[in-house]
Amino acid sequence: MTLPAQPSHAERRLVQLDDGVAAYVHDGPSDGAARAAFVLVHGLPGNARDFRWLAPVLAARGAHVVRVEMPGFGETPLATAPDPSVEARGRFVVELSQALGLVPPTRSSFRVAVDDRRGGR
Repeated sequence: MTLPAQPSHAERRLVQLDDGVAAYVHDGPSDGAARAAFVLVHGLPGNARDFRWLAPVLAARGAHVVRVEMPGFGETPLATAPDPSVEARGRFVVELSQALGLVPPTRSSFRVAVDDRRGGR
């Protein structure tokens, strides 16, 4: 993988969810012609900026890239989804993805890849 010359400086956007607003950053085609969609979820602590170098690499290959700001981090208020459980955070990501049209409202399955950088594994 070749790093882009510059990291992404795309603007944060807000979308209304059932219980509040969620912040995210979109990189990639804006015309709906993307070949794939990647929803990038930061760790704790973190925010959408964590993926500023990866997003342009994926977008250059024709993908929609949505960099999520999880509740309580970045510009997504904790009140939007205050439950810190893994299940609740998963529901938040599904709801955001549905609100952005990345997942049909009746479908909530994702392929998930986890990058565990806690070391020793």
